[in-house]
Amino acid sequence: MNEIRIANPSAHKYLMEREPKTWSRAYFEVNRGCDSVENGFSECFNFVLLKVRHKPIITMLEAIRIILMEMMNTMRRICDTWVDDICPSIKRKLDIAKDQQRFWKVIPGGGSLFEVRMGNDAFTVNEENKTCICRMWQLSGLPCHHAVAALFYIHKQPEEYVATWFRKDMYKVAYNHHLQPVQGMNQ
Repeated sequence: MNEIRIANPSAHKYLMEREPKTWSRAYFEVNRGCDSVENGFSECFNFVLLKVRHKPIITMLEAIRIILMEMMNTMRRICDTWVDDICPSIKRKLDIAKDQQRFWKVIPGGGSLFEVRMGNDAFTVNEENKTCICRMWQLSGLPCHHAVAALFYIHKQPEEYVATWFRKDMYKVAYNHHLQPVQGMNQ
């Protein structure tokens, strides 16, 4: 933001008036499990509503209840197919970070601190606090490639550092709730 202010003060002013915590990673709260600005869940739900929103209210609510029952059941079945403890999509992201880490040089700073460098770029990783100065680890709950490089340097597995909310047990808890089946209208 300082670079933007120097390059174009009016652009900086315009952007700051747009509530930066809603669009800029620099202002995102950490430990939320999301490293991007999107609203996928709402978009998905809106798509479901498109199919039923023209119906009378009771019929619409009943259709939404059935959609939710089917979705919850599908999610439970999907989770039962997982081979690993970590969600497959998160595992794929971690595999990418493992691949990217090979380009970075790790310099131990003492204790749990590491400097991870490539050319003129350098990032501080704190293994104990599960943080990287790039903030991606804190934002996503998944070790970034700088953190993965530091973890490999100390012979630790990045999978051990993936946040609990991306694990099979947490997923099962999230989809463990059951909606009560009801009788049809003629009952």
